[in-house]
Amino acid sequence: KSSEKGYMLIQKPFKGFENLRNDSIVVKNLNVSGNQSFTQFKPTRNTYEAKFIFDINGDSNQNFGVSLCTKRMSKVTIGYNASSSNIYFDRTQSGLVSFSDKFPKTLNIPVKNQSNQLKFHVFVDESTIEIFVNDGEQVISSLIFRFADATEIELFSKNGNTNLSLFEGWELKSIWNN
Repeated sequence: KSSEKGYMLIQKPFKGFENLRNDSIVVKNLNVSGNQSFTQFKPTRNTYEAKFIFDINGDSNQNFGVSLCTKRMSKVTIGYNASSSNIYFDRTQSGLVSFSDKFPKTLNIPVKNQSNQLKFHVFVDESTIEIFVNDGEQVISSLIFRFADATEIELFSKNGNTNLSLFEGWELKSIWNN
């Protein structure tokens, strides 16, 4: 893709995954304030695809995102910090993390938005998370060792409100049963 810095590599998810989708859940224009459970999409297991489109309001203190695979004190967090213009991926509380001091970490990835929205296209597959940011301009792939019952999703917005302009999610069928 052509950009102001020249050409950049864009990554896209494999189109064949769409054949694994069950019925979609769509949510539009949800105001996010503080931490809140996202009860509109409740996957029965950690095998799903989800798209989150958040509005960026121009406030340099804006900090928002989503926590996946949550239950009790376990979670994996994907967020945006406007003051640093970074996306962050935090797996420090992702379940079993004590096997190595190098595993529990937070990644920070600089992002330059060309629009007033930030898109997270997420695939969760039991112990793997793939996040395609802004239509594949940035991609995060990570292992997690979450607790078996940690299937809940939470949204958060620190320092004020954020609009989740669009959510679309699908539980995914197994490739082994098709």
